[in-house]
Amino acid sequence: MNKIKAIFKNELRLYLFSWLGWSSFIIINLIAAMGYLFGAVSFGNFQYFFALLEMPFAWAVLITGARTLAKDKELGMFPLFFTSPVPLRNILAAKYLALFFVFAVMAASMLFYAVLSASFFNISMMSVASGLLGLICITALFSAIALFASACADNTLISIVIGFGLWMALYLVGAMGSMINPNLPISGIIQDISYTKHFNNIITGVFELSDVVYFIIAPVVLIGLAESRILRQTAH
Repeated sequence: MNKIKAIFKNELRLYLFSWLGWSSFIIINLIAAMGYLFGAVSFGNFQYFFALLEMPFAWAVLITGARTLAKDKELGMFPLFFTSPVPLRNILAAKYLALFFVFAVMAASMLFYAVLSASFFNISMMSVASGLLGLICITALFSAIALFASACADNTLISIVIGFGLWMALYLVGAMGSMINPNLPISGIIQDISYTKHFNNIITGVFELSDVVYFIIAPVVLIGLAESRILRQTAH
């Protein structure tokens, strides 16, 4: 457990002292401030405010997390994973949790706008809570996508391309599902695969347990796929 904590802390330090991590923080907060000033918060309802931040968060996680494993490959440190006494699955979990933690803190920083608004008028606490939950779910999913993309790539640039390809696939699947006749069973199945339906349900405050479970199961599956991908690479 101590070794896992050490990996987590080391990854956390890399994010906290990297220009990419701080750039993500600044850009996200600039977008949040502009959205807030230009009316994304309507009558104390934060639903549109958090909806505005969905894509910036997803992209920031993908770009920042692209180095998670790809950088180790570039520096020739990848073989050390297999001589380490810490199991590969635990190493991946520690790296994932560090990336998730950084952006979960960024998501929590959006509460500043809720506190600011509450100083002047009544706000919908439900819209704030559901919006924050939605951002944390987005962070959980895309941290896992970034980890998987990084496991598939030999360098950071390719990792970013793979990550954005996966994001686009999930996004377009949801759009395709919405265009199919809703009376057909395939429409619901396709939309359930996409994260957009679940995210939108959460931020509106009208969601089911399955919407949250999606953002728990998907990262677990992606981390498992990342581990499998790495093991297959070394087997060859």
